[in-house]
Amino acid sequence: MFQEKKKRCDTAVFESVAHPQGITVWVGLSANGPTKPVAIDPKAKICSSDYVNKVLKPFLKNARRLYPSNDYIFHQDSAPAHRVKATLLFLREQNKYVTRKYNNAGEIDIGCRPSENPSPTALLIIACS
Repeated sequence: MFQEKKKRCDTAVFESVAHPQGITVWVGLSANGPTKPVAIDPKAKICSSDYVNKVLKPFLKNARRLYPSNDYIFHQDSAPAHRVKATLLFLREQNKYVTRKYNNAGEIDIGCRPSENPSPTALLIIACS
């Protein structure tokens, strides 16, 4: 950082961004493999219609590919877009039985399973980063 006689050397100055831009990615994780990741603009506020159209519809399409017999449980956390009525209604329309329970932190965990299969063999979790 310094040349002779402690004069600052411009070539040794490193610039960094204090808050680099991030990215939001959703992916389903399961024993049969992951779903295709879905990237969302990091500045976007995710409302229920965005969540249903940009995340759930592609996710459910991939879930059918991974589990053709529809024997999986779909689990998501209690993020606002996950628990609004429009999202839960969409899941019910897709023939998913929606369950709610409180976890140890007092938050609602939302799980879904196919209505016709009371004992699924796999768990699909949607993850966000």
